Amino acid sequence: MQEDNYTRIDKNGMSEAQQYEFSPNPEGGTVVLTKRKNGRWVRQGESMKHGTAFAIGYRSRYYDYSF
Repeated sequence: MQEDNYTRIDKNGMSEAQQYEFSPNPEGGTVVLTKRKNGRWVRQGESMKHGTAFAIGYRSRYYDYSF
């Protein structure tokens, strides 16, 4: 999986209602995923139960202004 470029496209300021436009980034960071027997896609080398799960075919971005 490879990181995309993203641009925020809404005009909501420091809001939770955020919209982004995504485009491919050929130089973006990559992560190797493996599909586990429970059906989850998890980073290679992480545990099935406690590893970071990824959704294939779905893009999202969120910035939390409270931190």
